[in-house]
Amino acid sequence: RINSTFTDPNALGSYAVLVFPIFFVLIFYFKKWYLKIISSVIMIIFLIMTFFSGSRSSLIGILLALFIFIVIGVSKLVGYIKKADKRRKIITRIIIYLILVLIISSSLFVSFTQNKIKRYVQNSGVTSRVIESINTAVSYTKKAGIIEGIKSASNKRNFFWVRAYQMGRDYPMSGVGIGAFIIELPDYHWKYDKGFDQIDYAGSYYLQLFAEIGIPGLLMMLLIFLLIIFKFDSYRKLNRRKFSADKDYLICLGLFISFAAMIVILFFGSHLNNMEIQITLWVVISLLVQYILFKTNEDISVNHKDYSEVTKINKKDIAFNLVKSLSFITILFIFTFNGILSAFGNISIYIKQDYFNWPGVWGANTVGFYLPEGYGKDSPRFTEKDMTVCLEKKAPKLSFALKAQNPDIDKNPLYVKIYFDYKLVTIARLKDKDWHKYTIKVPENGLKSLTLTIISSRTFVPKEWNLNDDTRELGVMFGELKFVD
Repeated sequence: RINSTFTDPNALGSYAVLVFPIFFVLIFYFKKWYLKIISSVIMIIFLIMTFFSGSRSSLIGILLALFIFIVIGVSKLVGYIKKADKRRKIITRIIIYLILVLIISSSLFVSFTQNKIKRYVQNSGVTSRVIESINTAVSYTKKAGIIEGIKSASNKRNFFWVRAYQMGRDYPMSGVGIGAFIIELPDYHWKYDKGFDQIDYAGSYYLQLFAEIGIPGLLMMLLIFLLIIFKFDSYRKLNRRKFSADKDYLICLGLFISFAAMIVILFFGSHLNNMEIQITLWVVISLLVQYILFKTNEDISVNHKDYSEVTKINKKDIAFNLVKSLSFITILFIFTFNGILSAFGNISIYIKQDYFNWPGVWGANTVGFYLPEGYGKDSPRFTEKDMTVCLEKKAPKLSFALKAQNPDIDKNPLYVKIYFDYKLVTIARLKDKDWHKYTIKVPENGLKSLTLTIISSRTFVPKEWNLNDDTRELGVMFGELKFVD
């Protein structure tokens, strides 16, 4: 799979979906032959890149755009044939039959013979992934039913769809916060599917909106998309008679099909998480809306000779009236409400560790600890470079053990700073791989809890030392925590 200069292959495929309809209409828009050829070449290049990007949702978008163009083309052709004389009808039908025979014969030749085109298509990213998905779906459907078949074909998207629904269900009015789906995902995996630890986006832009900004935010975005569709449809109906003569309408049509294809494939992927796709889509939307506004005002100017009436209509179009003011206030309220609820609600680390039953150190809330190295809750565990744990005071002294595992520890000692309530107590110097026990007096400050912080002077990554495939940055090993008299 290729991604060119884009974030990932799916981003390349999404970009191809956005620009393909525009270059397609440019072939018919330009009068000069060399501009038609340039547009055709660029369009074909994007089609090829879509295949090798391996993006199945982008393939759906391209096919949808082609289907819309075919429907429009067929309707125009039928209208032309009805109006044409007998001679032109015969010539047109012969040309259509020849094109169909050429397409069918070429397709059969490529499909049932060994040739380079067939090999290229079969080896392309999107073809191989589609074939793999179909085979997997058929296999699972035979073994476990159609539901499992759909899940298998989703390429693990079903896990992320369910996680997004669960987040939106838990926080229906605010969501978990903009951009926070991928941050909250590990907690939800831990609670519902401990064996599944893959981190990715929601697999659907609309489900991700539901998870991140709740029902109000999702409805707001859907209303924006619907408004654009209604505006285009109203303009199309208003200028129906003018379309055949309005050559610029081809550009408007290309922009709208680009927008329509994208909002469809957003059901199958969170493509707007890629900044380049987000910017391109909103540029397409801006050009589309601006075109409709410009052409509408142009039509008003042509059909209204009274200048005062034209000015009045234009002012009405751009005035910041009550409805627009309320819309702006509603959007502002949704995002403000979302931010406040996310900031002061129960999405804090402190609350979530208890809610999702994350394994703290002996039941305590922690920062900077990896999971236990053994199976028991009292098993020792590695820290990151910095570690903090908040403990309830149970005795006058706190006892714990530290162990360095750095491969070069015999040549380069590890220094570990130990803090109680963020005040430096002592510095441990570890120069071997043995356990070293420390017992430190707990400060008497009237507080019921104690904050223990440990900062290692350096970390090491086992994989970089060719010890194993562990890519964690490890500080010091920590264990045997208990309060003593």
